[in-house]
Amino acid sequence: MSYALCINPLVKILEKSLSGVLLGRSGRRTAVVASADDVTIFVTKPDDFRVIRDAVRIYQKASGACLNTRNSKALATG
Repeated sequence: MSYALCINPLVKILEKSLSGVLLGRSGRRTAVVASADDVTIFVTKPDDFRVIRDAVRIYQKASGACLNTRNSKALATG
């Protein structure tokens, strides 16, 4: 539970800053899906990478957390 509370500020800023993707028929958009210690970020345009980088840097400074780049992956689809 404490991890969910810690990661929430990063998820919120990414949701505000990224356009995300449509989910199902609901018409609802999301840019981030977080579960346990996994975070999936949907990138829809090249500038999103800069937004993500900046948000992660701010989050790391504020929280003391560190992104593990060895366990991070990017997957292009569509």
